[in-house]
Amino acid sequence: MLADKEKFSHIEKELTKEGVINKFEKENGVIKGRMMITLGDVPKSLGNEIKREEGDIAFIGTFDFCDSAVGILFDPKKMDFTSPLWVSLQTDYAMKPQQEWCDFFVHTIIKNVKGNGTFSIPMYTFIADNGSFTVAPEKSE
Repeated sequence: MLADKEKFSHIEKELTKEGVINKFEKENGVIKGRMMITLGDVPKSLGNEIKREEGDIAFIGTFDFCDSAVGILFDPKKMDFTSPLWVSLQTDYAMKPQQEWCDFFVHTIIKNVKGNGTFSIPMYTFIADNGSFTVAPEKSE
């Protein structure tokens, strides 16, 4: 489930009003999934395995089609990931996301962090069969 369904819905309504969603769907097909990237923390249960160093940022990805969150540490000064990917189940019976969605999460971060290490958060991603796009209208980090 998305980290903030209400915020995502608001952004989607604004993009619909502006014609962005309609244009995207005409070119790429109907939106079938949504991903939201926010900042968070390493789960306490992984505290011994994943060490957060000074300057590391924990990106967390959530999906509207999966009750799991994925996370990874990133050092914006070095422009490099500093941890392996982790998965946190959001419900008792959740399934882990497929590897392609974990890869998509990582690639979305890479595409949206500027060369100087700055980025805007949250990132809202819309996914169709033939493409995706991400918007991050908030103030940059």
